[in-house]
Amino acid sequence: MDEQRLSNSYEMSVNSISEIDKQEQRDNTTNKLYPETVSIEIFKNIKPLCVNLSQIALAPEGIFNSLQLVNALKSLDKALIDTAKNYTSENDGYTLIITTNLADYIFIPIASLLKRQNLKDAELEYALSIIHFLLKYCWGSPGYLKKELSVQFLPLLTYLIAGSPIKNDKKPIFEKSEKTVNNGILALKELFIGISKQSSTFKDEFFSDSRNLPPLGHLITVLLEISLNSSELDVQLNSLDTLKILYSTFNDSDFLSYIFPGNVSIISKIINSRSTSKKIHYTVIVRSEK
Repeated sequence: MDEQRLSNSYEMSVNSISEIDKQEQRDNTTNKLYPETVSIEIFKNIKPLCVNLSQIALAPEGIFNSLQLVNALKSLDKALIDTAKNYTSENDGYTLIITTNLADYIFIPIASLLKRQNLKDAELEYALSIIHFLLKYCWGSPGYLKKELSVQFLPLLTYLIAGSPIKNDKKPIFEKSEKTVNNGILALKELFIGISKQSSTFKDEFFSDSRNLPPLGHLITVLLEISLNSSELDVQLNSLDTLKILYSTFNDSDFLSYIFPGNVSIISKIINSRSTSKKIHYTVIVRSEK
């Protein structure tokens, strides 16, 4: 997508949108703010941050240092989080959804960063948080998620927090900070929530796609390991919640029968931790039993 063209298209729409009464910017039948209107307003606020990040992310490596990149990612991430909070609190619980054009625009520099071989932990932490925002407030909405995007995100997000399932390419999960791992899990959680909101045809095609079975198996192993061994309660609970959403959406009995033995083994360890030296918070034990 051409960044300047997208920028210009939003700018051209601003004047006409500003003349629309606020009440007309809401779809009261679906309890949502119109995505086009909201996206133009958000675009005006975050455009300088996106431009700054793009200049750093799209430049040849070495021109900008890691601190400059982290600060640019952090500023955009904070602006997006604040935006979501503001729209939720100021509009009586109306659901925030942004257009795919705006989401794609925000994602351009993130996609460029993810191609780098040695992305530092702090850089990855904020990049994953931004992806989480885009999945939650755009791509995961009904009718917004494209199959190819979901197919790409499943192995990518798992790889970013845990490496590949190939023996010689495995990375210790906890060499990443807990915040980075948690942001990756939250992004995966929103991916599966988004899949669950799509049509039954979409879900059937996603879970029957042979490309998805190996990364699904790897992801389940990763989430179970995190739920057992993470030192942070929120990370453990988010891992179990993501598994629950995955299982409730995925109805392939053959695959589930294949992975359940490993699941039962890990969950048994969590439950039995009450009688061992390994202490696991009681809420993790309760959540694992559901």
